[in-house]
Amino acid sequence: MAEESTRIVHGPTFKNLLDNVTKLEKQTQKKDLSSDEKSVLAQDLLSCLLDALDMQSEAVMSQSVKEQMSLTIERIVRRFKLLAEQGIACEACLEKLKNSCIYFMRAKHEILAKEIVAVFQPVLVTNSHLRAEGIRKLGMLGCLAMKDGLPEVTIQCANIVVIVSNELTETDADLEQELLQMLQDMAVMAARMRDEARFSAIVSKAVVRYSAESTVYAGSKMVEFLLTLFFYGFGQTLC
Repeated sequence: MAEESTRIVHGPTFKNLLDNVTKLEKQTQKKDLSSDEKSVLAQDLLSCLLDALDMQSEAVMSQSVKEQMSLTIERIVRRFKLLAEQGIACEACLEKLKNSCIYFMRAKHEILAKEIVAVFQPVLVTNSHLRAEGIRKLGMLGCLAMKDGLPEVTIQCANIVVIVSNELTETDADLEQELLQMLQDMAVMAARMRDEARFSAIVSKAVVRYSAESTVYAGSKMVEFLLTLFFYGFGQTLC
């Protein structure tokens, strides 16, 4: 095992990665961690995850090490998810989450991609200052997932966007507009991919959420949203 773990072409050795992950796991189990401490641990876990993904894509390793690497990646993802659910407020984590998710989508690891996307929900619900950036990243990930043949990840992104919208108030009009734009972008991508089921699902979510009189973007903005999708969808049927 020691010889196999030194066959990594780039980055830290596999053994060092395992040691770091084990150390971080122990630290996350401490009681009464502050929000700042959780955020630092979250960043460190995601750094380990990105190191592991770099190794996996660039390294020459035996099958046994590949299997252990996959298990290690799953450990990191699930530990980070547990930490995120306890409450973290880290803008740097959003970028690392996005990059990790893109890797899993491109590698067709749908389960891990969905676990990473799921982390956005507790982070954005509990941290209002991260919502704008987080919503933009969810919109981008949802579109990429549709292009990469993972439409269920797209629907998951749309679901989280709608859930986050329930946390907004009348003072969040700009954010509400961006949120609606992200739903529109994902619906347009579904139309481009000729995925009628997901197109309908995303539009239905938007209609249910934004047609209520109590929401900021009721009325004319909802009409604008629907007209855009109607003309886009109609254009696709003619192609």
